[in-house]
Amino acid sequence: MSEQPINSITNPDDFLRGQESCQTGLPSPLNETEDFERGYAAQYAQEQMLTERSEQ
Repeated sequence: MSEQPINSITNPDDFLRGQESCQTGLPSPLNETEDFERGYAAQYAQEQMLTERSEQ
C-alpha cells in the first residue's frame, strides 16, 4: 500500500484556483478546500518574497 505524503496536493485544480484567486487580489474565501488554501498561500508567499527582493 502506498501512502501519500502529508503535504501532497490531492486536487491540482483547487490548488491552481487558489493561486489565481490570490493573483487577482481576491480575499481567501472561507470553507475552501485545503488544496485551494495551499495554492493561495503559496502564491501569497511568492508575491511577498518578490516584493521584498525588488525593494532591496
